[in-house]
Amino acid sequence: MKAEWINPFIKAAEDVFVSYGLAFKIGKPKLQGPEVLGNDVNVTIGITGDIKGQVILSLGTAEALAVARTIVPWELTEFDEMASSSISELTNILVGRASTYFEQIGLATDLSVPSVFTGNSIKVYNTGVQNIAIPFMLSDNKASDTYSGFLAVSFQPA
Repeated sequence: MKAEWINPFIKAAEDVFVSYGLAFKIGKPKLQGPEVLGNDVNVTIGITGDIKGQVILSLGTAEALAVARTIVPWELTEFDEMASSSISELTNILVGRASTYFEQIGLATDLSVPSVFTGNSIKVYNTGVQNIAIPFMLSDNKASDTYSGFLAVSFQPA
């Protein structure tokens, strides 16, 4: 996997989270094997075109609910269908923004519909492809709360 395939996701994540009023701080990306052990809430989007692979946004339930609260104009008290839809749409926006950055470096991409998976100890296997985990911290500027999660990206040339 090429390093220039990771940077669009880092830039897009910062753009999107900041646009929702969250401070965004990236951790050190690390190479993983084909297995991703997700948090409680995981959104996956497939990418095809000049590159193929997938992106997973992974958050704990409390973190996903807190992020969803920044998106909808009413109070969410549990991670329900509306919270799931909000996190799904946020991930779609993030990966769509990354896709525009890929376009700027000459790579055409198409996105799948986001899928949300919830539960404890969810494992996703990308057979034959390594993942790069990009940990991040988010903080809500209003409540001074801090949330953590990660993006897992795996790609190969089409």
